[in-house]
Amino acid sequence: MNVAIKFALQSAVQHKAVCQVKLRTEPNPRHVHPHGLMLSAQGKHYLICWQDDGHSKTGNFPNFRTLPIDDVTALEITEDQFLVQDKFNADHKMYKNWQFVVAK
Repeated sequence: MNVAIKFALQSAVQHKAVCQVKLRTEPNPRHVHPHGLMLSAQGKHYLICWQDDGHSKTGNFPNFRTLPIDDVTALEITEDQFLVQDKFNADHKMYKNWQFVVAK
């Protein structure tokens, strides 16, 4: 894992900063609001985010995404800030292994 990208994402979560995230297998970046980072039971790191534009396999956005941090090849943190989505529930059992959570 790229540790610099992980720490930059942690900062973006903390500051509620909108980001452009490029994944290894995708031609264009995703426009996301990073809500948190989680560590899976298998030891993989994921970004939990609200995506409202950019590349999408489903085209179904805005919506929440769980993106593997290991696949992030480029990250741009913008000066724009976001509001935490009302639908976001950090207490959901899916997120029991949170490492870092955005403040509500």
